[in-house]
Amino acid sequence: MPLIASLFRFSFVILALIGKAHAQTFNFGPADTVTGCTGCSSTITIPQDNAGTTVTSVGPSAFFNNSLTSVTFPSSITTIQNSAFAANAFATITLPDGLTTIEDLAFNSNSLTTVTIPASVTNIGDSAFEDNDITTVLFEGDRPAFGGNRVFASNAPVNTINYCAGASGWPGADIEGITPTVVTCPSATAASPNAVPTSTPFTIAALAGLFLTFASRARNEKSNRTY
Repeated sequence: MPLIASLFRFSFVILALIGKAHAQTFNFGPADTVTGCTGCSSTITIPQDNAGTTVTSVGPSAFFNNSLTSVTFPSSITTIQNSAFAANAFATITLPDGLTTIEDLAFNSNSLTTVTIPASVTNIGDSAFEDNDITTVLFEGDRPAFGGNRVFASNAPVNTINYCAGASGWPGADIEGITPTVVTCPSATAASPNAVPTSTPFTIAALAGLFLTFASRARNEKSNRTY
């Protein structure tokens, strides 16, 4: 009986995991661009695949004013379009390592305090990080092209802007009146904590299979008992 009870409890955990995995319904258009979410909470995980198409972009105003506090990006995202995450409640954000373009107002009007720009980023639009609480910015790669002079305007204010040693194009012109400073960065960037674990569906499937195996064994043991 204890084994049977444990298996039932385990089944509820499996069902909860599966339900959580399917709780968020994302909208797309075109197929490689996520344009919003139906029934999502303040914490979202953007999928890497949409019916066989790799998701590479977050569309304009896709999650504008959605009271979001956390977003997990897949490594496939290369573009975050205009106002995609503006007017939310992000205190921190981890951008994907393959990101190349952050468009105008992308993270405008949030509560960010620090920002790390991945080495892959080549373009940052005007007001992309305006109206936050940012004090520190780190650029991991070459100096990107800026779409205007208000990228980090109206912040805490910004008092530290660093770039990794060996990157090109720095220090260049001041940013928000701050001369960028060179710092030593790790030679290899650790895996992003906000990268979508592609093994998640397989993990759930494996757990479900394990449960079925245990359940089958339990039935066999019960049928073989002598009373």
